[in-house]
Amino acid sequence: MATKYAPLAAFLHQRTESSIRLTFAQVERILGFTLPESARRYPAWWANGGVQPVSQQYAWLEAGWETFGLDLNAATISFRRTGTTETRQRGQAGTCHRDFELEETPDRPLVGPIPVGPLLAELAALRPVFHSEADFQHALAWQIRERWPAARIRLETRPRPRIHLDLLVVLDGVRLAFELKYLTAQWLGEVAGESFDLLGQSAHDISRYDVIKDLVRLETFVDEGYADLGWGITLTNDVAYLRPGTKSDPIDAAFRLHHGRELHGSLERSDRAGDGTTKGREAAHTLSGRYICDWRRYGELLGGDGAGQFWHLSMPVVGVRGEAGS
Repeated sequence: MATKYAPLAAFLHQRTESSIRLTFAQVERILGFTLPESARRYPAWWANGGVQPVSQQYAWLEAGWETFGLDLNAATISFRRTGTTETRQRGQAGTCHRDFELEETPDRPLVGPIPVGPLLAELAALRPVFHSEADFQHALAWQIRERWPAARIRLETRPRPRIHLDLLVVLDGVRLAFELKYLTAQWLGEVAGESFDLLGQSAHDISRYDVIKDLVRLETFVDEGYADLGWGITLTNDVAYLRPGTKSDPIDAAFRLHHGRELHGSLERSDRAGDGTTKGREAAHTLSGRYICDWRRYGELLGGDGAGQFWHLSMPVVGVRGEAGS
């Protein structure tokens, strides 16, 4: 059931913990609008529904959560999962999560001022497919500016010599660094009268390496103070990225991004990898955090010829410096 409270459902889908406590102000920031007065005065507004739940209750119930521990005086509400143990460990969303503390501090907002899950859902409704990675990058920046007019947005900044950042967004004093990947399989179709002809990129091992390279960069940008929060977003219509593959020992096993994969520590190629694969990508990647990869559908299944279903990974990065509270 799609309602204006869908951003709250999307936020809960993104969480990996079993419970979470939010202030009403945080809920409003997630939703993008002010809660009604009844939410501040009546416990029934936060109830878990009866025979016929109302719109806000659908938001958390359909996401597999329930409310508890309401405190109207403190203006806080808690949510907890209602699913299985595996669901609590993995989360019900299609994102790739970094483990980090839930406490909100002035220099480290709970999820940042931009809830990326709802943002991508809005973007998918407007732009279910892109011509290129640059098109995706521009469209995401445009949607952020439309949604948050006060945001300061910069494309292709250079945090380090010869190293570019796809997108930097400054909103409410928080600096968000975005690295984007658009990995395509062949697809030919038309959306809203616009023709698309996507080529199959096929170099999966190289692309996987580069996705994790972006993640390492984001950790560095956050740890060095260039950004307060990072987001690595990968969008693809190639299900090969979602699957573990059939080979028992592929040369890029360390960089696989298949559903349910955990990424952490030092990742390097097999010594069986050829020069063509490793040229310019010889270095191992070392991640300071742990990430569990779950893929989420991006928009609806498209028609056309070829792979018309898109998926995304959204990877929040807070960095070691942020975890230490410095």
